[in-house]
This record gives sequence, structure tokens and C-alpha cells, in this order.
Amino acid sequence: MQTVIPPVVIAESVYTAFCRRVAKPGDPSPETLLFGYESAPIRAEESLYGLARWAREREGLAQALTASETVLEQRPDGVDDAVSQEWRERFAAHLAEHGHAIYTLDVVQPVAADAPELLWDVLRMYLRGECTDPGVRRAAAVRAREEGADRIRAHLRRPLRRVFDRPLRRAQELTPIREDALAGVGLGWPAARRALRELGRRLTAAGALDAADDVFWLRRDELVDLAEQLDGSGQLDLAGHPDGSGQLDLAGHPDGDGQFDGGGRRLPTRAGLVEERRVIWRGQKLATPPQLLPQRSVWRAFDRFMPSAGEGGDGEVLTGIGGSGGAVTATVRVLSGPEQFRDFRPGEILVAAITTPAWTPLFAMAAGVVTDVGGPLSHSSIVAREHGIPAVLGTGTATRRLRTGQRVTLDGSAGTVRLADEEDYGDEDDGDDGATGPAAARI
Repeated sequence: MQTVIPPVVIAESVYTAFCRRVAKPGDPSPETLLFGYESAPIRAEESLYGLARWAREREGLAQALTASETVLEQRPDGVDDAVSQEWRERFAAHLAEHGHAIYTLDVVQPVAADAPELLWDVLRMYLRGECTDPGVRRAAAVRAREEGADRIRAHLRRPLRRVFDRPLRRAQELTPIREDALAGVGLGWPAARRALRELGRRLTAAGALDAADDVFWLRRDELVDLAEQLDGSGQLDLAGHPDGSGQLDLAGHPDGDGQFDGGGRRLPTRAGLVEERRVIWRGQKLATPPQLLPQRSVWRAFDRFMPSAGEGGDGEVLTGIGGSGGAVTATVRVLSGPEQFRDFRPGEILVAAITTPAWTPLFAMAAGVVTDVGGPLSHSSIVAREHGIPAVLGTGTATRRLRTGQRVTLDGSAGTVRLADEEDYGDEDDGDDGATGPAAARI
């Protein structure tokens, strides 16, 4: 991302500066001319919406999918066998193409490719017709982009039109690349998670771990050491099978029974170490991380364009970076991850620590967006502007100071979030998503 952002920043800055210098009343905002292009998250959103549209055209299928709380693996009653089989094939193809999109930058968090249930609630939203067709929305953005460019060109003299077109083309070429780069971060996630969880299962069988997913709490050198002990020869290469074929049999032990028992070896337990790191992690979650690492870096020159986390302001006003203009008063919904997507309702303000391309479908239902971490070129800012909803990013503390059920006024132009009515809030959840007690009436 650090190699992608600088040229994007330069291109957009040059283009935006020119637009503002020659702007006339009634001209569109500069970013309007950068919207409507295909990118990886847009293609994924359109693909999933297309699946829902296809299902709605098949008798009984949409109803069965909507009624199911979990991914349907068997033919639902009242649905033709051929239709059910084609549905599974289409869903599998979507996962193969787009299932690597990450929800966080931590490999411990599953992706849809290995946990399809992460997409299920979003799919059901589409089936219920609660979201705008992303294809229709993008077509409208294309029209607005082309009409906006024509409007600006119309009041420029011929030499200035050429000056305008050059930075515009450059910015339009680079803008989608930023989102593609972020979406591409997760390309290796499915394979990495399969390999790590298989190693975790083998370490659990050998007594080193209490559960397979505890493997994510160990460091690489520790995993290599444990893998070599399992192998017994000291020659196990995590990149491939020790026979040199470059193929690691993730299905189980090479004896073909699909089960690996650690070769009868019992390894010293790492359960205490895992629990100690969990405790440290829970404490570290309370801290606001630095904007950029290393803290002394040439990339500091781009600080104001990078995702950031601020102090968040004091009292009843939460402050951050205005990522998308406009204002709205609505109810807050604090989400910590995809497992809570089913709780989100159309017209609510999405509050999250950070969003990635995998969160894109929620923007179609949101009245606004607030994040702990973000900046003018972050995913939240770009997608919020494409959806025409206000966003305040980089507040640093929104997920801790806001609570599901509160009504707030979000001003994306001013970069503020203000409690709308101290009496008008309540939380049907257990309050773990935000502040609790009397102080919860203050942001």
C-alpha cells in the first residue's frame, strides 16, 4: 500500500488543486469525476448482488435462502435439484473469485473463502431487497462523472481544457488501483489459514496446543521449531512437503487415513504461553496505535493522506477527519467484525474501528460512517463518497465512546459527531460495544 498511495496522492492532489482554482458556481466536487470505475470491492459487491438477483428469479430458492440462518449445504425443500446444484456452484465460484477479501489485517480473522457464513447475512440483505443495486448505483456515478467533466470543460478556454484533461485522466487511472491494492492484501489469506490451521490441528493432537486455532498466537520461529519436532527429521519446510514435492498434504497424514496423530509424540504444552499472549493482547486493544510504523520514516511526508487515528475530542463532541461531506442524524450501530453484520439495519450509522473492502456491502445501507482509524484516502472515505453518505474518520475512540442505540448528528464536512438527544438512546445489546453506565450519555 505504501508504494501505491504516493502516486495516487500526487495525481489526485494535482487534479483537485486545478479544479478548485478554476471552479465556477454549480461545478461538481472534484471527487465526483473520480467515481464510477470498476475496482475489486465493487466487482465483489456486484457479484454477490448478482447471485441474489439470480436466486430471486428461481421459484422457492430466495425464500429458502432468506429463511436459513446458516449457509445451505443441502437442497432446500421445494427447490428443484438442478437449481439447488447450480446455486451451490455459483456461490462456490463467487467465493473462489472474491472470498479472499479481508475484514481485518489479522490472519486470525477468517475470510469468506474458508468461512462462507461471513457473507450469509449480507446475501440475505440483498435477497430481502434492503440494498441498492450496485450496478445501478455505479451507472449513476458514471453519468454524474461524465456530465460533471463536460460542465467544467464548457467554461474553460481551449488551452485550459487540455491542462484539465491531463491530470484528470491520470487521477482517474490511478484511483481504482488504490482499492485493488487493498483488496489484494488478502490473496494469500485462504492458503495461509488452511496451512496454519492444519499445523494447529496436528499440534493439538500432539498435546502442544489446547485448540487448533491457538496456532495463531505463536510466532513463526516457534511454529518452525514445533513443526520440526512433529516431523522428527528436523527437515520440515513450512513452504512444502518434506519429500521435496512442494505439496503439503493438508488433508491429513500421508498414511491416507486423513488423520494426523503427531506420530505418537507428545510435545511440551504451549497453552500457558498462548493464554499469556491473549491477556497482553486484550490490554493492547485498549491503546490507540501509532498512525504509521516505523515512526521515523520518509513516508511521514504523506501523513495527512494516510489512515490516521486522532484523539477524538472532548465532552459531547467526537472529532475526526471529514472523509465524505454532508450531515445526518441517525442511530449508531457499533460493529466489531463480520459476525455482527446481521445486526446492522438500513438507515443506521456504521461505527467501526476500521473498514476494508469486505465491509463495502454495508455502506449501501448506512446513513453514515464513523471509524477509529482512517484518512482522506482510506477505504471508508472512498466508498462513503461513492455512496453519497457522510463519513467522519480517524476519531481514535469512536468504538469506545459511542454505543449502539445512541442517536448522533454526524457532520462529514466539519468532521464531527455530536450526541443528538441524551434521552433518546438505548442498547438492545449487552453494551460491550461501547461505553456503559451514566457516562454513556456523553460521547
